Amino acid sequence: MDDMDRDPSHKTSDSLSLTRLREELRAEKEARRRAEQALASQMEAQRRLTSMLPLGVVRFDQICRILFMNDIAGKFFGVDPTRLIGKKYSDLGVSPEATAARQRAVDAIFRTGEPLTEAPDVVVEGSIRRSLRVRLLPEFDSEGQVASVLSLSFEITESHVFEQEYLNLFNSMQEGFALHEIILDEHGAPHDYRFLEVNPAFERIVKMPANDVIGRTVLGLFPEIEQEWIDLYGQVALSGKPVTFEKFFPELGRHYAVEAFSPAPGRFATIVMDVTDRKRAEEVLREKETRFRSLFDNAPLPYQSLDATGHFLDVNQRWLNTLGFEKDEVVGRWFGDFLNAASRKIFHTSFARFLSNGFTDGVEIRMRKKNGDYIDVVFNGRIQYDAEGALQRTHCIFTDVTQQKKHEQELLDAKNFAEQANMAKSEFLANMSHEIRTPLNGVLGMLQLLRYGELNQEESQYVETALNSARNLLALLNDILSLSEIEGGVAELSDEKFDPREILLDVRQTFGMQAETKGLGIHIENDGLPGTLYGDGGRLRQVAFNLVGNAIKFTDSGKVRFGMRMLPRSHGKRTVDGAPRSLRMFDFWVVDTGVGITPEMQNRCFEAFTQADGSYTRKHGGTGLGLCIVRRIAELMGGSVALCSTPGHGTEIHCTMRFELPEEVQEELPLVEQKAGIKRPRRILLVEDDPINRMTLRKLLLSLGHDVEDAMDGQQAVDAARGTPYEVVLMDIQMPVMDGLQATRTLRMLDPSSSATRPDVPIIAITAHAMHGDRKRFLDEGMNGYLSKPVDLQEVAALIDKLA
Repeated sequence: MDDMDRDPSHKTSDSLSLTRLREELRAEKEARRRAEQALASQMEAQRRLTSMLPLGVVRFDQICRILFMNDIAGKFFGVDPTRLIGKKYSDLGVSPEATAARQRAVDAIFRTGEPLTEAPDVVVEGSIRRSLRVRLLPEFDSEGQVASVLSLSFEITESHVFEQEYLNLFNSMQEGFALHEIILDEHGAPHDYRFLEVNPAFERIVKMPANDVIGRTVLGLFPEIEQEWIDLYGQVALSGKPVTFEKFFPELGRHYAVEAFSPAPGRFATIVMDVTDRKRAEEVLREKETRFRSLFDNAPLPYQSLDATGHFLDVNQRWLNTLGFEKDEVVGRWFGDFLNAASRKIFHTSFARFLSNGFTDGVEIRMRKKNGDYIDVVFNGRIQYDAEGALQRTHCIFTDVTQQKKHEQELLDAKNFAEQANMAKSEFLANMSHEIRTPLNGVLGMLQLLRYGELNQEESQYVETALNSARNLLALLNDILSLSEIEGGVAELSDEKFDPREILLDVRQTFGMQAETKGLGIHIENDGLPGTLYGDGGRLRQVAFNLVGNAIKFTDSGKVRFGMRMLPRSHGKRTVDGAPRSLRMFDFWVVDTGVGITPEMQNRCFEAFTQADGSYTRKHGGTGLGLCIVRRIAELMGGSVALCSTPGHGTEIHCTMRFELPEEVQEELPLVEQKAGIKRPRRILLVEDDPINRMTLRKLLLSLGHDVEDAMDGQQAVDAARGTPYEVVLMDIQMPVMDGLQATRTLRMLDPSSSATRPDVPIIAITAHAMHGDRKRFLDEGMNGYLSKPVDLQEVAALIDKLA
């Protein structure tokens, strides 16, 4: 013994043996960890499968203690499945008789190992009485002994729901599922089987579409199949005993776990689950591999490993290639040496959080390359711990997002440029609209004065032609502005109370003379149309004017009919200021007897700048914007446009739009078609800085019989109102010294006096500001009415009578 103690070779041998033992222990520990991971993966797959089944699934031990319950079973019994684990079957709220029957059934299965396909039905009493159909199946351990009993149940009273859920599961489950019928020979032995149904996952497994599988036999599809498979499945179909097995299928190159059971005599179903990954883990366990195969230098992304102080332990070749360093220039150095100042601060904070949480995701920093350039990178990482839980190293990869950030900045710059350009375009269009409307107001005003003067027939024709030309120019301007707003994404819908019948009447009045000149009849049909709606009446007016104007333009004989009706179905409700409203769709329609539209043009006529006839010899003018704008407005208002047309026989077009209908009954007065004129003369203050427009509006008002005084700016208007009790104020918006909005606010604060204008005097904006939203803005500032230039004499007269 002393000699052995003195012999150093024995100590060396013992040391080597101890080292090998430690290595084997580590290998066993790693193998056990992999086995546990594989088992956990299998259990998770099983949990996922049971959660997808439209069945209540409960696992019992021999004394009916609950080992597992899925959510469907919890719903059946009205309990939280997680709170029932370890509880008895009697805790589910079933009757004592049902509890005793369940225990007898479980005892029988543990004793015989046979499934109980017709277990007693279970009635669950609660807030909802449920009747459950139950099937009990044994589950065996590795030695073939019954380890537990699986209960599958479904609600009898909702079998149709079960069938639907089964179909949903059938099509969406990740596991392959197939239903078959067994084919027997003349001796009653299984000879073949036929595919009755397969799910998409099964198609992917066998790499064959369902149409090539369903209805065919297995021997027809796979002539080389061994008879033992037919015998095995035949036993399941004929005996009703389920089987579970795992097998490697060389033709598919995958391991599959197969569960086969009989849903009906002579039939069997298979659930096929890919267990290749678990099999590979088991192979790793059997071979007792001691470490994972390193992918370090083959990683497709830059990889680095740091110690607990943030110093480099290792980097891969992709990391070196990306930053341009050699490995000996990196290992051992602090990570912060490769960052800019701002990123070092981020690293201090994020690395501490990394060490605390065990992971990091999406940390963005800037790293310095060897040549001095910087790149933007995003880090993701995890921490590796030893068996005692101490940090060994970090594992991190990063993605170079330098080009991505460059592109994002370019997109941001382009977006900002586009927004600035769009803003400049909007400002240009607003200014253009204002500058065109101002002189156009003078033109139309003077023409209207001439129209109501003493003219012979030829002179009247000249005036009407000039009026129509000016109105066409105004319509073109409005169309361009509308299209620009909608395409620019800045179009808004107002929420105002309006009478749609008035709009339809205005349309007929506007186009009546044009229709009369062409010898056309023009008729309104609006029976049953409510007199009060909420929404953007201006958009309805624009649609109506475009569609009716088109109909008259393209109709040379016959008539034009148009109208509006409420569609029957409600689209919800909302309450505004305590008043309930119903959301309804309305159909504005136009039917004409005009030239019609060819089928090939019907698909294109709603595109911008598209005309039915684009030749130099076309009969009808126009820009091709009208129908495009109608479609865009309909879509903006939650509706659509439909068209039906036959060349030579006319066109019918429908445009649906959403408005809000007050649920409280509104008193509706009959509409009377108004003509130019007044109920009584008023004392009016006209505020307008442009001398031509001031003269034109003054003449128009005088022609209506009103008493008119004028002012050139808002300050003059306020001064005049302090000494004169005006009944109506017509106010321009854009004026020197004091604009129309400031003048309105000042007039609203005047002290009541018999010698001064009342603070609540009706103020009507008459302005060239006609972009969508201007009307609401001016009304919100305290004005009572709005007319855009150029004004129409009838509109002026009607609005004054309405407000004063």
